[in-house]
Amino acid sequence: MKKLLAFTVLYICTVCPAYGTDFKVGFFDLSEIITSCYAYKDNMARIKKNFSREHEHLKKQEQDLQKRYADFKNRAASLSSEERSALNLELMYASRTFDDKNTAFRRRRSAAENQARDEAGRVVALAVDTLGERENFMVIMETSAAGVMYIDKAIDITAAVLQEANRIWREKPRALAGEKPIREAAGL
Repeated sequence: MKKLLAFTVLYICTVCPAYGTDFKVGFFDLSEIITSCYAYKDNMARIKKNFSREHEHLKKQEQDLQKRYADFKNRAASLSSEERSALNLELMYASRTFDDKNTAFRRRRSAAENQARDEAGRVVALAVDTLGERENFMVIMETSAAGVMYIDKAIDITAAVLQEANRIWREKPRALAGEKPIREAAGL
């Protein structure tokens, strides 16, 4: 696939000048834009706020469980075998319950973070589309997908894509959430 993409770009670069058309190409760094754009930052702040109380509660439960284990170790010698066995079973059950809650929490938070990245990705895709049409680019490629090792700063449009993504996010957040078609929201 990368060979086909490289061949296509090479072909366009050689054919377009022969016909007198301008060939405007741009590259951008998607990972830099995703983590820097307002869409991602706003969503991550919301996720942090929504999950912080539960995270603190889980931390307290973990500390309580550790204290209970330490207490059990200190008292184990003075307990009868039945009491020791019952207390050990109770601690094992509490530990398993905590592990299940913690795993569920991490999965929910991870899913929310993935949604934040996906939404930021949709905003960036719209920004690239909008920028490409407005600035008459023939090709805009993401650097890691194209296998690019070096880019001349003259064709690096990462800052412009980030600026456009931030503009779209600030001006049309409800449209991006699905209330309006995304292209209509961007004025396309």
